Amino acid sequence: MPREGLRSPRQAANPVQHELEAQPACMTTEIIAEAEALPRLTELSYAIACDKERNLIFLYKEDAGAALARVFQLDVADPENVRCKELTHELYHRSAKSSHCAQDEQRHLPALNQPCLGSIYLNGRHFLIVWGGARLTATGGIEELSSNLITIDTEAKRWSIEEVRGVPGIARFWACMAVVDRKLFIFDGFDQQDVDLKTDCQHRRLASYSCIEFIETADAKYWQWVDVDVPYPHNVGPSRFEYATPIANGSKILLTPCIKSPLNGGGRFSTVTPADFLWTFDVGQRTFTVLDSIQGRLPKNLSCYHPWCFNSLVPQPDALNPPDILLICSWETTNAGAFIRLPKLYKLVSNDWNDAEMEQLKVDVPLKAALGQATYMSNFIVINERVILLGTSDPQKAFDDMELDVALFIPLNWIGL
Repeated sequence: MPREGLRSPRQAANPVQHELEAQPACMTTEIIAEAEALPRLTELSYAIACDKERNLIFLYKEDAGAALARVFQLDVADPENVRCKELTHELYHRSAKSSHCAQDEQRHLPALNQPCLGSIYLNGRHFLIVWGGARLTATGGIEELSSNLITIDTEAKRWSIEEVRGVPGIARFWACMAVVDRKLFIFDGFDQQDVDLKTDCQHRRLASYSCIEFIETADAKYWQWVDVDVPYPHNVGPSRFEYATPIANGSKILLTPCIKSPLNGGGRFSTVTPADFLWTFDVGQRTFTVLDSIQGRLPKNLSCYHPWCFNSLVPQPDALNPPDILLICSWETTNAGAFIRLPKLYKLVSNDWNDAEMEQLKVDVPLKAALGQATYMSNFIVINERVILLGTSDPQKAFDDMELDVALFIPLNWIGL
């Protein structure tokens, strides 16, 4: 049930206001059921994907010690009854050449650090997509990098390492991926040049993009490498990308910069100065364009620039051609590198993505009222007309021991979106 003093989202939302009230009117803070089964909250150790049609959030977390990956499913259809289910031990491996359940065997997913994770709908089935990542040693060094494409049928509980036709892209970890129709666009990432894992490994940033497409003909269905390690144009510069987000009905992809760089085989990270730019990638033309209007306006003291695109609930002047709206979520950092526990939310609006407007939303006061002092939120999703923040109810624990056990629901119309 919601915490005492907070009204359910089912109750009427406040009218849109320029200044939000101090008392949150329709936020719901929900303690996730079966919280003891959830992964530890180490921010950089799990990947997250969303199935909007079924109101499901998926977490993929490598467990290097057990040599397996743990997969969790959060059902967020009802904000007053968030349910968690671990799929780890329910999954069966299916050979890419097999289509018969009788030939499948129960087997855990490979443990991969920093893979790409996405959700796709193919032939009437919902799949998770896992691409790339690194297999770590017990000490946190990289043992092997992957360029495998893994599909997980989340309904049948079957997973496969797909046979992708064509010359494969360079194996890498910590890339970002956008799923557009039946195409997977993969940007950036790191490979490993120094094989001496006893010292700080030197990683090469891969300033390139690749594309894998699911192709269906009368005779066959298969995955195919379409673009492989295509270098970025020189004007993109040295900054790397952390998130790739489809926009403009899938005709473009928004690329947001990253402020972290890997050390010591991927187990540790350093902070770098992010770029001043947001870029768009044209899916059809395969071209990069910088959003000049945002140049120099990105706040520097943030931990990331995590975007999520959605359709506005507010009536638009041009109903036939409404603008794209993105919500960007992040956490401020102190000079010592510590995170400030309350997130910052920014709205990014554009009609054609040749230009864009960006503004910070004033949510600090109601977030403090909703969360109290004993909560730290670490991740962010937009689904079913709600912003969902995931976090822990016990931030006093050591960071590596935090557990993901709280979900905060914020209706989009409550913050004027």
